[in-house]
Amino acid sequence: MCDDSPFRLQAEVFYIDFGNTEKVNVGTLQPLPADCATLPAQAVPCSLYNITSSNFSLLAKELHSMTVDEVLNAEIHSVLGKITWVCSRYP
Repeated sequence: MCDDSPFRLQAEVFYIDFGNTEKVNVGTLQPLPADCATLPAQAVPCSLYNITSSNFSLLAKELHSMTVDEVLNAEIHSVLGKITWVCSRYP
């Protein structure tokens, strides 16, 4: 029996945000939207407004529960100094 399952084939993925690479199963990859394919590789440092070390853990769990397995899209609205304003985009 020959197993050509995409979950057996692997690809090396480069994570732009942290700069590391990882081998992942091809079957877990999603296609890149065509309008993103022409953009250069990019990452924008950002943070959530009003998050402190004292409330981070609780808010991180809440954010995770709201967004796990969801596609999140955003666009940069403006940049002022080190502050980047981001707006949600819905597919």
